[in-house]
Amino acid sequence: MTTNRDIDKVLDDWFIEGPERIADWVVDEALLTIERTPQARGVMRLPRRLIVFGPLRLAGAAAAVVAVVAIGAGLLVTSSQPQLGAATASPNATPQPTPSIAITASPSLTPVTSPTALPGENVFVFPGTYVPKFTPSLRLTIDDAVVTIGCSPGEPNCHGQVDTNLPAWLGIEFGPPQFDIQIFRVDKVNDPRNPGKVINPPSNLASWMASRPGVSIVSAATSTMVGGLPATQIDITTDRDVSFGPIPGVRDIGFGLGRGSSPRMFVLQVQGHPVVISLNGDFASLQPLVDSIVWQ
Repeated sequence: MTTNRDIDKVLDDWFIEGPERIADWVVDEALLTIERTPQARGVMRLPRRLIVFGPLRLAGAAAAVVAVVAIGAGLLVTSSQPQLGAATASPNATPQPTPSIAITASPSLTPVTSPTALPGENVFVFPGTYVPKFTPSLRLTIDDAVVTIGCSPGEPNCHGQVDTNLPAWLGIEFGPPQFDIQIFRVDKVNDPRNPGKVINPPSNLASWMASRPGVSIVSAATSTMVGGLPATQIDITTDRDVSFGPIPGVRDIGFGLGRGSSPRMFVLQVQGHPVVISLNGDFASLQPLVDSIVWQ
């Protein structure tokens, strides 16, 4: 059996012509290469010297030098690759702390800051600022308070629903209990003297609607502002179905109110077009929608 001492002797004889310590210039050259190579942040620098003791460790030391050179080459290759969102480091650059990344765990109900095109009909709508298809163009903001009415506490997916999104008719509902906002462009109204005929809207459109048969005034007309424009606010109720006139571009239904309706209406002129905003249900919850309107 060969003893450990015999093995040491054999190896000593085999390495007799080589040093028991790696030449300093080999280590220095390897380390100098690494030192001159830009290193990624967080990479620990190697010590200046690698001292190896004993003949059996010489091969390990050589492997270590190879590993050092390989690490240097690896760092060189790594630093030469483009990194998305990372700046190229320089040898004298002072390491900077890596910015933290915030991760959202659940959907947020905070309204978005930039307007988004309002989705089509019969789809859910979440808090945010939207631009519908309505003409004259407008944007409005749906806030958390509106969508959370009738929603379970802590529910992250509270929403409204777009019922109609047309150039002359916008309808969005919330709840339960159901409450909604309807916006109409009124190009023509029914001619009271000639059934089946239409005429241009009168200049006092709010008073004209309040005077139609079947309509009663709940709260007298008051002056207000909508989107920076003067408007008339009036609360009415109906004891029968009432038709005020057609909706431009819509054939199967007109602008009117069903029996037992009690809306709050805002009537105003926008870029030469008569516009009627009708709130149905929870006026207080819907008022922020009216206040958020900006005509574009």
